[in-house]
Amino acid sequence: MRLFGSDKVSGLIEKMGVAEDEPIEAKMLTGQIENAQKRIEGRNYEIRKNVLQYDDVMNEQRKEIYEQRRQVLEGRDMHETIVKMADKLIEAAVGSYCGNGDDYIDWDMAGLTAYLERLCVRVGFFAAHEEAFKTIPKDGLIAALKQEARDFYAVREAEFDRIHLDTRELERVVLLSCVDRRWMDHIDAMDQLRDGIGLRAYGSRNPVTEYQIEGYDMFDEMVHLIREDTVRRMYQARINVQQERRQVAQVKETNLEQAKAAGGPAGTKKVARKVGRNDPCPCGSGKKYKNCCGKNE
Repeated sequence: MRLFGSDKVSGLIEKMGVAEDEPIEAKMLTGQIENAQKRIEGRNYEIRKNVLQYDDVMNEQRKEIYEQRRQVLEGRDMHETIVKMADKLIEAAVGSYCGNGDDYIDWDMAGLTAYLERLCVRVGFFAAHEEAFKTIPKDGLIAALKQEARDFYAVREAEFDRIHLDTRELERVVLLSCVDRRWMDHIDAMDQLRDGIGLRAYGSRNPVTEYQIEGYDMFDEMVHLIREDTVRRMYQARINVQQERRQVAQVKETNLEQAKAAGGPAGTKKVARKVGRNDPCPCGSGKKYKNCCGKNE
């Protein structure tokens, strides 16, 4: 009644002189209590409704992420998925750095080169095709970059095969790691957005609608970051197997040198056994050591 009742109720009760332990039977007061009850029930309903609408946004996002995780955990071949990720990143990068026109002068080729050569294009590719790119339309540029990404990935697979590394398994491990890390960050960001979204109502904006719009924008950004992380790891990862082998060989060589210095080629140090004065003389004379070679000691 204090929060949702009328301001006139307290003054009315005082005028009527109702005692503390006396039941309120006035029709006017009963009506005010019923109205307050309806208001609080309506408020609670709106709260529950908003909570469900907020949860619907996360549920849709959760379904998409969990479907991708399920494919990885089931051991499916993720090769085409990663290749398509590279294709989408190339399309987005060209759209960002080259705009909507086909005029080479308006393209930010320096920015595009720096971005893609750190991602899925071999260093020097743009420099080698600089003259060709000046006369090529944007669609042709995208096609050339996608083909280069596929050729680069084939080179990477050959490198993995030489060190006996299962590329398909590596793809699943890398993709699952990137998805989990970015998804956890996204959940935290969505919780923070939800905590403060109610303040949008003061600006005459619907908090639920604002949450849906910003939530989907944040989800798209998370998907883009997953693509970048996965493609960068698969294309740019360096596995220092040869360096590790050289270090092992170096350690073995050092140990062998130390062993030789210690006493012989087999690494066994020669230790002279001390002969007791009453022991047989090692020269083979049959005498005691103190009466033979050990006289002068």
